[in-house]
Amino acid sequence: MLVPLPPSIIPAAALACLLTACSAPNAKSFLHDGRHRTYRLHLPAQVESEVPLVMVMHGYGGDARGMESGMGWVELANESGFAVCFPDGTLDASGRRFWNVGYAMHADLDVDDSDFLVTLARHLQDEHHLDPRATFAAGFSNGADMSYRLGCTDPDTFTAIGPVAGTMMDSLYFQAKPDLPCSVIAFNGTHDEITRFNGDPENIDGWGAYRSVPEVIGFWVEANHLEEFDQVTLRNASSSEHSDIDLDRYWANDHSAEVRFYRITGGGHDWPIQSDASSLDATRLILNFFASHRPESE
Repeated sequence: MLVPLPPSIIPAAALACLLTACSAPNAKSFLHDGRHRTYRLHLPAQVESEVPLVMVMHGYGGDARGMESGMGWVELANESGFAVCFPDGTLDASGRRFWNVGYAMHADLDVDDSDFLVTLARHLQDEHHLDPRATFAAGFSNGADMSYRLGCTDPDTFTAIGPVAGTMMDSLYFQAKPDLPCSVIAFNGTHDEITRFNGDPENIDGWGAYRSVPEVIGFWVEANHLEEFDQVTLRNASSSEHSDIDLDRYWANDHSAEVRFYRITGGGHDWPIQSDASSLDATRLILNFFASHRPESE
């Protein structure tokens, strides 16, 4: 839910880039609902028709530039031939950018970010000849919460979602009834002190009541009508620097929707970035997952 990524999980070169604002000046403006919204767009080096699109949302207090610079999206998108859009949330009363997902402190705000992101996605599809059947959403923290919301409200636009350190507020969890399948690849740390693994149904932290991570995963398993399940441990903790990672996978035998959940035992409020051969690279895993859910790959 909260704040830009901690420096401990951003590679040194990327962190230096963030601190010196060395990202290319490619910010664009888009008028939506009377507001001038901003975003950054990266197109693959070889642009062809029907290119897939990923919308990547920053955390609370973050921005598009940080998401573009810090998680390897540009390099990996070039490898896989994806277009990536990094939109900016609007500013709240404390001057921090946010996505309107139902936090208690934003109860009096009327920003319709779901409609903004759908409208922007369709604009980019038209302007750059992107594939309307292969548009995806991912995000960190508050941006992850936003991707869950898009999966519920707009599965006709977003084929699959990739939330990292995210959850579903009670207002969404108890009311949403997705009318189309939406595949999910999700990452959560069990020791996350911002997006609590066991949820905050009593709203102790003040964000608003939200569900536990297992409940959120269960929501999507049920919504997608998935009957099959397996689990594999990807890495055992061999030192204090490494965490156990369990991958839970849910699928069905009669359709292509699935849920993959990476449970990082001991993990915090982080975006996993590969630093050695045994590390988890959430960006690469998300892009590979999205590529496998393009219509032509079914």
